[in-house]
Amino acid sequence: MSTLRLTLVYLGALGLLGTTILTSLTGSIPYRGPVIMVCAIGEAGLVMAYFVELKTSRALIRLFALGTVFWLLLLFSAPLIDRLTR
Repeated sequence: MSTLRLTLVYLGALGLLGTTILTSLTGSIPYRGPVIMVCAIGEAGLVMAYFVELKTSRALIRLFALGTVFWLLLLFSAPLIDRLTR
């Protein structure tokens, strides 16, 4: 992978991190939580696609990565569902 591409991905991740920090510091945004989550998902997507090199890996490895994401969604959504139903 070229140095230019890695630098651009790194700068993109830093930009998303900066957006997350600025959003968390401003209290006037009504949808602050979803904006922060979208930035975090974008950062994770950049890391998985470029630094872990899922774009060039075999289909089985991508399937396991997708399964891992699904499992994490289940683990993180279970307490939220419990809290919302009480």
